[in-house]
Amino acid sequence: MTIASAAIRTSIKELLQGTIGTTRTVGSTLYGYGIFIGQPTMAQQALTIQSGTKRSRFDIRLSSMIPHPSTPLSIKSSYRNIVVGVEIDINTTLNSTAMETARNTQREVIESDADVAIQALCYPGNLTTTSASVATGIIGGMLFGPGGKGTPAWQVTSEDWTTHILRSVIKASAIIQVTQATS
Repeated sequence: MTIASAAIRTSIKELLQGTIGTTRTVGSTLYGYGIFIGQPTMAQQALTIQSGTKRSRFDIRLSSMIPHPSTPLSIKSSYRNIVVGVEIDINTTLNSTAMETARNTQREVIESDADVAIQALCYPGNLTTTSASVATGIIGGMLFGPGGKGTPAWQVTSEDWTTHILRSVIKASAIIQVTQATS
């Protein structure tokens, strides 16, 4: 077996789009999938502004794989645990405005949406499987903060009022159990 990277991305995508999750969930109008680093700026702008009923667009990247200290020392073990870095890039439409109060209101909504996403991402069991019952291998079914500690962290990466896009990222990690052949 190998890391179930497709299932991991799918479960995060489904959680952020409001199709899976328990107790702490994300509303279906907050996030839509389908924007990524490397797309031309005009394409990102068009997708972000035309997101329809979604306030923001996002993409998911698995950024690193590091052995977790709970992995057995023997290389013959039937499993190993790894910490997988997860980065969720988010683009949100900014309305063109010169009014400070309107700008502050927009930023408050974006910050609130990010907090809702973080609460759902780090709730136990929310990321155990996809909606099609495909196992992710994520221990606890939840994300942790970068490096496997604390809770996921959100930060603004750019606020561009000429392209009308606020770019931000949620940085997190998942502790994954990978089954290995023993004979």
